Amino acid sequence: MKKQNEINCLDSVKFDGSEKQLYFVNADLASINQTPKFNLAVLPPFLRLLMVTDGTVTKSLEAYSWDPVTVDLQSQEYFKSKKTIKLLGNVSKEHLLVREVLIRGSNGTIYASAKSYLRLELLPKKISKQLRKGRTNIGEAVRKSGLETYRELIDVGYEDGGIFSSNQEDGSKITNSELGQVVYRIYRIKFSYTSAILITERFPVNTYKELARRAGSSLEGSL
Repeated sequence: MKKQNEINCLDSVKFDGSEKQLYFVNADLASINQTPKFNLAVLPPFLRLLMVTDGTVTKSLEAYSWDPVTVDLQSQEYFKSKKTIKLLGNVSKEHLLVREVLIRGSNGTIYASAKSYLRLELLPKKISKQLRKGRTNIGEAVRKSGLETYRELIDVGYEDGGIFSSNQEDGSKITNSELGQVVYRIYRIKFSYTSAILITERFPVNTYKELARRAGSSLEGSL
């Protein structure tokens, strides 16, 4: 049994009506949906950081990989919701924007995909308009807005199957099985204590293992 002082609460969330906790426990981050606990220790260090950070992924990726990162819009739909999305907190018949993007390096390396639900009526009109027209990505829009925001980590875990991202060029889908093991994180962005954006990001583990290997080689060469 773990001693109480070995357990540090990372966050507290409500999921399916009950109170849940996310914990670091000897490098384990407890996933709401999965047993056994999702083990952060087995991930490459930089990917481990991305899984729990409240910063923007693209800026962190560019700084670590020293590679210009692009956010490619794969699909976007503006629609009236038929029901409440529990983790987002929208109301029935509220207008939402759902976006899917692929985060790539300059040589085409896939670093991540992201699917987002946005409550546009809660965002400044200028940002809402830019996002609807696909002129900016969410991270940049939030950063440039100057508005006070809070990012709430909800869940992390791994996926063995499913769709990693759509592929706009030929209409096909990129699957998790094509990329190897995939890990995900889900978080909310709040404006004025109200949930406005719900994001699920997925990361192919092998890509980050290769990044770690290259970073190690680079460091060895500089000694």
